[in-house]
Amino acid sequence: MAEKISFIEQIILEEMKNGEVKEEKELTATAVSVVNSKKQGNNPGVTKRVVAVLQEMVTKGYMVKAGGGLFNKKIQITEKGKQALAESQQ
Repeated sequence: MAEKISFIEQIILEEMKNGEVKEEKELTATAVSVVNSKKQGNNPGVTKRVVAVLQEMVTKGYMVKAGGGLFNKKIQITEKGKQALAESQQ
């Protein structure tokens, strides 16, 4: 059984589940918006936490930086990420 994914990881994976490449900034803004609406208000530090979780997900292999370039800011979900999302929804 795979490790349990966090609330923020689940939000990000849900946003990416159809496989399209997204800008990191857009993905971060969406996740922050969802967290703020679920927690009903402003949450100090949530943007930094979302960015940290996003980087952690790339390290874990749930996401990959898409395209080329030194300062690439586009992200795409991997099969491992899709599996983790599917397991979390069971």
